[in-house]
Amino acid sequence: MDALYNLLRGSIGFSLIVSGVSHHLAPGRDRITRRTGELFASVGLLFFLSALDPFVRIPEEVANLVIVAAIYVISLSLFEIALFLLYDGDPDRMILPARRAGRFWSVLIFALPFLDYLLGWGPVTNSVEDGAALGPLHAVAAISIYILPVIATMAAIHLGRHSGKIIAGSGTGMRILLRGLGALVLSLLGVLAGAAANSNALYRAGHIALEGCMLAWVLFMSARPDLFRLAKQEICVERAKNRVLEFDEALEIGARIEKLTADPGLLRDAELSLASLAVLVKVPAYRLSIFFNSSLHSSFPVWLNARRIEFARELLLARRDMSILDIALDVGYSSKSSFNSQFSRIVGMSPSEWRKAQEAKRLSGPPDGASLEE
Repeated sequence: MDALYNLLRGSIGFSLIVSGVSHHLAPGRDRITRRTGELFASVGLLFFLSALDPFVRIPEEVANLVIVAAIYVISLSLFEIALFLLYDGDPDRMILPARRAGRFWSVLIFALPFLDYLLGWGPVTNSVEDGAALGPLHAVAAISIYILPVIATMAAIHLGRHSGKIIAGSGTGMRILLRGLGALVLSLLGVLAGAAANSNALYRAGHIALEGCMLAWVLFMSARPDLFRLAKQEICVERAKNRVLEFDEALEIGARIEKLTADPGLLRDAELSLASLAVLVKVPAYRLSIFFNSSLHSSFPVWLNARRIEFARELLLARRDMSILDIALDVGYSSKSSFNSQFSRIVGMSPSEWRKAQEAKRLSGPPDGASLEE
């Protein structure tokens, strides 16, 4: 069984390396094709070296360095692929911080085993991979190293800011990728569970499942090289559909907002944001943003400033004992200057000028032709 397991790992690993290199060097390759090639080659390298380990003993420090570097490449490849699919802006500005965070994590994972030696901590367990004795920090590193690809993928999904409805509602290409991602996650969880429980059987089962998933991915990508672009187009189409609200949904959101803002107390909250209002309205933030843009033909900040200034005008008339600063703070502004700026933009004059103008109108009496009773 050991020989068969090593043969399977080695052959699949070598196949992934060859496939990854061919993807990376293919004529007319684009960015995602290169990242896919790097992903295949890095995973294949890990499998291949693991299969060689019983026959060719690599120094532990060199092996750890290769493993950490391969996991780093895998994580960044997954991050860029997921970002390509889900992120609507410029991905380059997100990639540099992700690389820095990945390097920091990788250096930390690589350094942990050396701290065991420096601190004089002896072995506490054995590696499920090869039975080598591991100190406490080395054991933590052996498990934590597999977490980075999961974190990188989840970070890209979060940055995409798509609801599950948009992703799940996309077409065939995205459904295929979601199924593949689900299989990969389950396989990784099996590997992690095996390492955490020090179960050789569970660890090997997770690795075999992961190898099968990667091999299936290679074969499918060879048959459908346009899969990622197809999935990207499907998400764009679904996102466009969800940028328009149905009449009943818009009516319901509008009614909830009116009910919430009937009491000016909500507007007084200086920390009020689109996200916090969406929680109160009980809709996703992106749907609330669509409501403001499509139904009110405004943005949330413009709407909020208009409602606050409307409330401020009432206070300027009704509470003549309040100063301009007090009113500004009472309606939710953090400073008098920002209040004055927004008031002048919306009303056309400063708060003090507007108050004086209204006072002058009040003192001048009723307009010409109106009776005193009126």
